[in-house]
Amino acid sequence: MRTTLAIVIFSMLLTACATPRLAVLPLISGDLIADDISNDIDETFAWQLANAATKYSFYDIIPITPKIQRDIKVEQTYHSAFNAGRELRADFVMASFAGSLGDKWIFYVVIMDVKTKELIAGDYREFKYLSDISNFFTSMTRKIMTVSQHNIKERRKRYKYIPSLAVDILQIPTSEYFKQGDAVILTQIIANEMANNGKFRVFPRADVMDAAAVVYGNNSYLPETADVIYGNEKDAVSPSHNYDPMPVDYVLSSKLSSLETPPAAPFDLLGEILYVKKNRLVTGGHVTFDRIENAPVRIAQLAARLSSLTTVSPR
Repeated sequence: MRTTLAIVIFSMLLTACATPRLAVLPLISGDLIADDISNDIDETFAWQLANAATKYSFYDIIPITPKIQRDIKVEQTYHSAFNAGRELRADFVMASFAGSLGDKWIFYVVIMDVKTKELIAGDYREFKYLSDISNFFTSMTRKIMTVSQHNIKERRKRYKYIPSLAVDILQIPTSEYFKQGDAVILTQIIANEMANNGKFRVFPRADVMDAAAVVYGNNSYLPETADVIYGNEKDAVSPSHNYDPMPVDYVLSSKLSSLETPPAAPFDLLGEILYVKKNRLVTGGHVTFDRIENAPVRIAQLAARLSSLTTVSPR
């Protein structure tokens, strides 16, 4: 009996102390710049990111197979990123994206949990030319590796006590100042900032979130909306656990608005956090900017305000 118990405890310790496996995926580029990126550049970026990441011993970096490279290039979605992680038996994936925001280009990198689809950490940079992106790799990987290591360790210790937050897709008005792709980039930046702040387990806009956004918008904050978000009461980083769907605790809803008709500067970015179970507003805030290009900096300020909410999971 004692021998069996010792084996079980030893196995649990090995699982808890196992080095997480991280797959670094090729660049997922937006349609607007897809024609400007050669077949080799996105793989080169992944190679450079992977080599920058190896400076940190917290992860075992997993090489990418040619088949997975092709699949990601064709599909260009979060879904393909998670599938790649599963095929590689990775615990986490590092995915990079590029797209335009107004007259600026944005490059951002995220680390996501393959099983729970949780955003662990993220960072972004503005760039003018594709050749500029490589200059950011060292500083970006240093930041997201440091943040992700801290967040993962916290989840190992107290996963069920950290409230979960679904980040709804940013709503933007029809205006000559915005394009639909702006919502995707700004939503990701909001999610990045909320994840980095470490107060919530963050489930950002992804393929399942696209469907959630439609349901959420049509049902006036009904709690059932959150049922499509994935999480688990158990250890978030242990590859030995199965993960089942569960409702999140909170939803972050945001939108751009203007008091002018048609919409014109100044613009307000409104954000509010809703407690799903009780269907009530918990906290909210807003920031103002004149141009869409200035929104990311203001988003960081808004996320800091929203993250000041201090609570334990109400479940």
